[in-house]
Parts: sequence; C-alpha cells; structure tokens
Amino acid sequence: MAGESKSTTDHQEIRRWVEERGGRPARVKETGSDGDPGILRRARAKAHEAGVRVDFDEGLSTALPYGDDSFDAVTSTLMLHHLTQDQRARALAEVRRVLRPGGRLVVADFAPPHNRLMALAGRAARTLIRLHGGGPGEHGGHAPARPERELAALGWRDVSPPERHMTLAGTLTLVTATRPDDRP
Repeated sequence: MAGESKSTTDHQEIRRWVEERGGRPARVKETGSDGDPGILRRARAKAHEAGVRVDFDEGLSTALPYGDDSFDAVTSTLMLHHLTQDQRARALAEVRRVLRPGGRLVVADFAPPHNRLMALAGRAARTLIRLHGGGPGEHGGHAPARPERELAALGWRDVSPPERHMTLAGTLTLVTATRPDDRP
C-alpha cells in the first residue's frame, strides 16, 4: 500500500531497529506495491540507486496481490487519504487479510489540521493545488478525521493514539495497530 519506495535513510533505520532487537537484517524481505506502473518504475529505480533489495508488485490496495497471512508488518504511507471511506475500509480489510495474526500496521497519512497553524497551511496548500490545475478532493480530500477511531471500529487491536506532526503539506498523523487473531 505504499506510494513510492522508502528512502535509504528509512531502510537504514529499519535495519538498525531489527539489529537492535537481535534480528538479522538479511532475513528482512521488503515488498512494495502500487497500482500505477509509473510509480513502480520510479520506486524500482530509487531502490536500485540506494542499493536496497525491494520486490515491487503491481496491485490495488483493495485487491492486494498476496496470499493470506503473508506479512509480519505493513506500512501505508500517504495513500489512505486518496480513498473514500468505503475504499479505505476495503483496503484495510485487505491489509488485515495479508497480515499474519498479531502483525502490525503502521499508517502515516495526512489528517485534518490539528492546530490553527496547520489549518492555515492547509488552506494555502489547497489554494496552490487549485491554482496549478488540481480539483477539489485531490491530495487529501478524503482524509479520515480520526484514523485511530476508524481502525478501532474495524476491529484492529492495540490501536495507538495518533502522533501528529506539522509538515509544509499539512498535518501528518502516525498510527499503529495490530491485526487480531480472528478475521472480520
């Protein structure tokens, strides 16, 4: 469910985290998916330039090209805000399907402003998008107001309180959750 591949720094941080917990980074298999072949080409090139081995597959978030219980962890980066509530529910059901019981989901996505400064930045960003040909609903038009509540309502366990971060593009929210042992 990732848009573009992670940067070298992100990969180094993941590997360091694994090593600190006694794991062997060579055993970590990284996989990315996207429905856009152009995005996949760019992601493959970035991974190659960074010297990182990542398998990339074409697939939509609502129909992931993986078997049940295939992954220990899934990240969703700046993607869910492009989906309607129904599409988000279907995408999160797919993530739940491909995660092993007890697997972790990490969501980093845009959310509504969490303070006045971010509200002002959001208005400025929407104005720039409109001035450059973007329409309403693009780049965040469907952002869930409270992703942690949405995940909890869908039956995810251990849903973390949101971490909100101010960015030039608006409020970025980080939320984690655990796939329960049962299926919805």
